[in-house]
Amino acid sequence: MALRDQPYLPLYVQDYLTDEKLNMCSASTQGVYIKIICLFHKSEKYGGILLKQKDKQKESDILNFATKLAKLLPFDLPTISKSLSELIEEDVLKIDSDLLFQKRMVSDNNISIERAKSGKKGGESTQKKYKESAKAKSEANTEYEDENEDVIIDKKFKKPTIEEVKEYFDKWGYENAEKFFNYYETNEWKDSRGHKIKNWKQKAQGVWFKEENKKGNKYKLPKTTAL
Repeated sequence: MALRDQPYLPLYVQDYLTDEKLNMCSASTQGVYIKIICLFHKSEKYGGILLKQKDKQKESDILNFATKLAKLLPFDLPTISKSLSELIEEDVLKIDSDLLFQKRMVSDNNISIERAKSGKKGGESTQKKYKESAKAKSEANTEYEDENEDVIIDKKFKKPTIEEVKEYFDKWGYENAEKFFNYYETNEWKDSRGHKIKNWKQKAQGVWFKEENKKGNKYKLPKTTAL
């Protein structure tokens, strides 16, 4: 957030209380000064106020600024003119061409702007790197899956022998081990949808271990295709 958009004035209390130049000014001038820096805080040109051509009616810059400020502050022209002269003489405020400003406020605003730019660039850079990294990972994963699909599956699946299938079916009391083995061996260990089997034991449990295929079952259903 820009300093001028903040609802508070970044007044450094210790600096204000110990500012030797400001302390050389009268009490009334210090009161006017507080009002002036509040205006500077909301000014389009943060930390100062610009004279426009229509404001240049006097020969003195101080009188021109005092006349402009008198329209904005609850003080009369002589009071503001006297205070401005004092503030400028003590180097609390400065005039540079058409700009009346407070040096610390201008400096703080420039720092704030630079930090905001750096933060934005850093955030955009981080976001860009994150997106590029995510895209690279996604592309790498897609390429790996496309080119190495069989390898990935082979690592998860080990084709059983007929002996292993028979042993497993016997363990659970089912008698169609050879039919199971021959079916998938013929189909290169793919199911009816053409998907490679990842776990043959799970496939046996889910599809082939049916009540009618249990050993000793006298009430078998008519034979049907397993898949």
